[in-house]
Amino acid sequence: MSYHGTVTCSHCYERGHNRRSCPDLTERYRRYFDNAKSSGNQYHMDEYAKELKKRTGIDPFTGEPIKKQRGRCLESMQCSYCKYNGHTRRTCTHLKEDKQVFIRVTQRNRAQIVEEIETRGLGVGTLIPYTYRGYNRVTGNYGAVNAPRFVVGYNWNKIKDSQPEHITAHDFIKAVDIRTLGSDGTSNHFSLDYLDRLTSSETPLQLSRSCDIRERVPAGWLEAQDLNFENKFTSGDSRDGRYGYWKKDHPEIIEARIALGFDQPETEE
Repeated sequence: MSYHGTVTCSHCYERGHNRRSCPDLTERYRRYFDNAKSSGNQYHMDEYAKELKKRTGIDPFTGEPIKKQRGRCLESMQCSYCKYNGHTRRTCTHLKEDKQVFIRVTQRNRAQIVEEIETRGLGVGTLIPYTYRGYNRVTGNYGAVNAPRFVVGYNWNKIKDSQPEHITAHDFIKAVDIRTLGSDGTSNHFSLDYLDRLTSSETPLQLSRSCDIRERVPAGWLEAQDLNFENKFTSGDSRDGRYGYWKKDHPEIIEARIALGFDQPETEE
């Protein structure tokens, strides 16, 4: 596309068409074909005939239109996602199903994390005991510094389609040093598993008065409307790399496929 806003041919430099459809170049190939035919040069005839077929859709040997063989070509075409023949990634049923599974499992995990937060009462305002080694301004020495963290929110984008038993290992809780509360202090991120371990310590969590996580859930989050398929199912990524192992290690995917009607539950004989 030129700065004039229209296509400019790279062969004849005329506007309104490109090199692929250039009539001057097509006529040149036709002359080359005729010359090769007159001289009996079969190699050049075949080469120029191939180019003319692509440009005009007509077989220069017979003058007849070329019949498209899309069906036969499609039969031998292999999908880059599922590796089966007969279709492309764009129309792959397995890919479409797996995207729905991705949504379903994510919805389940997000509902679970909200329930886990409510069960523990970890609302905004919860104080998390936190100690690190550094300069202690109270003692004037390097050593243990007591710097409790204040829960200020949640890392919503952390919860996707990982295995349900791993949900509590994600750093879902967002907190800041209580000394920097109200400023642009650096946030810390904690998992529920880490916070659960603190409950048995000598300095347990100081829970907030109420847990209002459901009121803070972003619109469409529980429905997984924010998912980015381009990041999850990248071009060239195969099903073996994404879901090839799910039957053995991912029962949540089996459950999602059954719930979505893609599979039937196994029956005991």
